[in-house]
Amino acid sequence: MSTNNNNSSQTLFRFAAMRNPELADPKNKDKRFVFRSEVARNASKIDPLVTSATSLKSIFKNPSSISGFTVHSEDSLKALHPNFYDFAVWIARNKSTATKEDFDKQIALCKTFGALVADYVLWDNLTYQVVTQKDFYAKELIMQYLHLAHILENYDSSDESYADMIKAKVVLPKELFKVSQGSGSTGTSTTQKTVYNDKAMKFAEATMFLKENQKLADSLTKLEKTYKKQFDEAYKSAYNEYESATKPLIRSVQKEASAADRKKQILENRINYLTQLSVADPEKFYANAELDMELHRIKEEIMQITVPEAEIPDFEFNFGTPEIDAIYLGRTMNSEDQSTLCRLLGASTITEALSGITTFDELNQSISSNNQTLQQTVLNNTVLNQQVSTTVGGVVIPVNNNSATSGYLPFSIKTYARSSTEWSLMLALSNNIEVASAKYKTFIKDVEFSSTSLSSLGGGSYLLFD
Repeated sequence: MSTNNNNSSQTLFRFAAMRNPELADPKNKDKRFVFRSEVARNASKIDPLVTSATSLKSIFKNPSSISGFTVHSEDSLKALHPNFYDFAVWIARNKSTATKEDFDKQIALCKTFGALVADYVLWDNLTYQVVTQKDFYAKELIMQYLHLAHILENYDSSDESYADMIKAKVVLPKELFKVSQGSGSTGTSTTQKTVYNDKAMKFAEATMFLKENQKLADSLTKLEKTYKKQFDEAYKSAYNEYESATKPLIRSVQKEASAADRKKQILENRINYLTQLSVADPEKFYANAELDMELHRIKEEIMQITVPEAEIPDFEFNFGTPEIDAIYLGRTMNSEDQSTLCRLLGASTITEALSGITTFDELNQSISSNNQTLQQTVLNNTVLNQQVSTTVGGVVIPVNNNSATSGYLPFSIKTYARSSTEWSLMLALSNNIEVASAKYKTFIKDVEFSSTSLSSLGGGSYLLFD
């Protein structure tokens, strides 16, 4: 189905909205979230510039004009806290996979370097990077520093504290995102026509593609495990056959070598005896000519002892099944994974997509590269409205809830083709409102389709008719 010609005027939606409850939960709130300290707030070079008549975007148009404010790059941030950089990166990379024991060791070692202060420099720069999206890597490193500083200050080594620390989220100060408040209730339902929002749709589409990429990566992991298992089994079988074929020859060579060693040992013992006799009693030894002749004969005989060389063939293994077989993958992968693979590699068929690709590593690298592009698209198209909280890249950001409280929910909608015969609707809410339930219907050539299915893509994006 076409993804461009939407009959939006014939589509009706009813939504029940609610605020994100995560920040409202008071339990261990100061441990589960990383808040800016009062000291950092008072020292901030940005806070005094924020008024009801100015916005952060306008303030950051010319950052060099802000007194006392310096924009830090990733490299300058490394130089700012050189003793803590490796620890901050380790926490970011391993917090989900490392054991508590490993985590405790890292934190204990880190504490030997003293305290990491989450000062206004880090917080002001984080605000700048979130608003301007100038340097993704700088923003990530700032968040890692803030997270590490939070752990060093609050971690007490208990299991509960460990669970809170590894999941702690950085919260931007809401006082920097000031906006006039509307009136209304926090929960609402509405019926409206769609208004297309390009940024929201790009966000939703990139989020959807990221989920598809993850499904494809999971499928490829299973296929790779199956291939490696078959390879290992074939290798083991071939090597067992090789050992069975060469074992008699090896045993024969070993038997001949052992016999030669025994004969050589006997002759060497006789040589030692005759040599010692010639030294101890030379008159007796040389009086008997046969002993001297025997000694020379034995020496010549021992030189003639050899072990015949045996040619043992080298082990050779050739696995007939290629690692990447387009025909096999076409039979085993579902249509959604095949469609994702074609999208990733810019092809129309799976045979065309896999042309020239020989390993699973190449496919995984293509997925990783595309994921980076999609993640940047998500960041570039994240609209920061105030007051409601959302999480982007690990930062909890206050976003606008005026439309939610006034009873109006702006959203965008477009069709999303899964295949030539399957389609869904991609819904993007402009203000990151969480949808608790939905009831909707659409008319296609006067035929009504209705549903209540709702699959979250994250960030206020959903799939309908999924």
